[in-house]
Amino acid sequence: MEYETMRAAIEAQLLMRHCGPSPHLSSDGARIVDYSWDVDHVRQALHVPLDALWDERVLELEMQGLASFCLHSPPVTWDDDGTEHEIPSWRDEPREEWGTLSLYARGVLRLAELYGRPYVRVSESPALIAHWHLVEAESAARHSAPYDPEKRAREWPEREILWQAWLAEHKRRWDDDAGAGN
Repeated sequence: MEYETMRAAIEAQLLMRHCGPSPHLSSDGARIVDYSWDVDHVRQALHVPLDALWDERVLELEMQGLASFCLHSPPVTWDDDGTEHEIPSWRDEPREEWGTLSLYARGVLRLAELYGRPYVRVSESPALIAHWHLVEAESAARHSAPYDPEKRAREWPEREILWQAWLAEHKRRWDDDAGAGN
């Protein structure tokens, strides 16, 4: 990873507190080339409102390559014969229904500047490197631990509520689709 990308990731990590970043791998999967954070986590960490200005600024970052959108799954269904069909209305639905938007470290820092949120630079504090290592270790421990839904609900109640709402909505859609096919 190039120095400037790593420096930006370390600086952005302090802004994001203990919200661990998602690594982005090279095309061969051999090395990390960048880090990113979920757009909603960034907004909450920067304490800015979800409004038209936020959406505009995030869209600008996406156009500059400082954010990326990833589909969870292709917008398709299959009939009884196994033939694939594109879901006709998927382009009219909010993107959030179909995937996630992530902000790269440089995008997080750019938003901090645009919203006047100060942040510490690597050259100003050697403690930033220690903070980076701490968050990386915590993140690795979380990912290696077995999934415990009760612990998740206790430690991350807001995320659990959102997750349960997402599951209920997709179950409802699944049931509606299954009922329409009969």
